[in-house]
Amino acid sequence: MEILLIIAAIVTLLIIGASSFGKKTPETNYDYSEQDFLPEEDEDSPDDNERHPITKSEAINKCLTNGLALDNPKRVTFATKNKSANSYWANPAFSLLSYEWWLLLNDKINNELHVFMIPANSIPESQMLARADKTHLIDMQIIYDDKSFTDSRSGIEFLDWFIMTIPY
Repeated sequence: MEILLIIAAIVTLLIIGASSFGKKTPETNYDYSEQDFLPEEDEDSPDDNERHPITKSEAINKCLTNGLALDNPKRVTFATKNKSANSYWANPAFSLLSYEWWLLLNDKINNELHVFMIPANSIPESQMLARADKTHLIDMQIIYDDKSFTDSRSGIEFLDWFIMTIPY
């Protein structure tokens, strides 16, 4: 009889728990905006996303756990090696050039995250090329497996701002 009562109690808890699963309670406090971790327009095409070992938010967390102060996720550009080309495609907004911003290159082949911190105003806007269809975005194509991390569109070498490589 006791076993039946215990089973009934467990089933009841499971039913109650399942009905409220995923609901936010009023006392839930987040210290960041959920908007901060949504994918930006600098992500690869949807067919590439299925093969990413890590997401932008996971990459940011890896940086934080490695002692890097990425204080504003909106000033982080995340790019994964392109599936069909030998490059990382990224499309940060031109406005980021006026701020300290982070570039995270996800090497999904070697399971490494290359981290760069670009100081404010260190790249002249005139040196970067805009996307043809969205002129407020930079068209970056950083050559994969290039030790200088060169953007093939502008010729800028991002090695100057390299911080570290984080294996995952």
